Amino acid sequence: MQNTDHIKTYKQSKGYLHSQLLGLHVTFIAVYIAIIALSIEGDTVFNIAGLIVGEFDISIILVGFIVQMLFSFVVMNHWSNTMFKITDNAVAITTGIISQHTQTISLDDIVAPQVHQSPLGTYYSYGTITFNVRFSDEPIQLRGVSMPNTFIEDMRIQMRNSAPYYNMEQSLPLAYIRTHQQTIH
Repeated sequence: MQNTDHIKTYKQSKGYLHSQLLGLHVTFIAVYIAIIALSIEGDTVFNIAGLIVGEFDISIILVGFIVQMLFSFVVMNHWSNTMFKITDNAVAITTGIISQHTQTISLDDIVAPQVHQSPLGTYYSYGTITFNVRFSDEPIQLRGVSMPNTFIEDMRIQMRNSAPYYNMEQSLPLAYIRTHQQTIH
């Protein structure tokens, strides 16, 4: 049975949340401006489709605003319910709004973890952690991890501590090392 003593928990960064919400709001503002610009022009796509633009301007913007708020709510819930945990022998990713799902990756299977940070991510101290997993072609990405360099360092410390024979020269029998050295020469 796996020992899953809790070591460290990392959440998605607030800076990551702010950048997602900012992108969402900028997109919706661009759509609102486009709708208003189209309604001012007169012969627009709305008129071609048979809609009377003046009557639907406010309702389209209100529906867009409601959709924007719903998307913002979903993004905030996802942010508040996403956690990355480092245990004695695994990395666990917990997500979910209504029901929680946990994906566990053994520390022994993690290969070459890397941190990628945008300039905004560097300023707000968040980033994407990418690592390969043994026997898998697809790398795993943990997006928006708060303090990603500390996460990687804690993960490497746990990898060293959990490996029973981290230093191969100390773990091999002396007779095997001598035999191996003789075959090389």
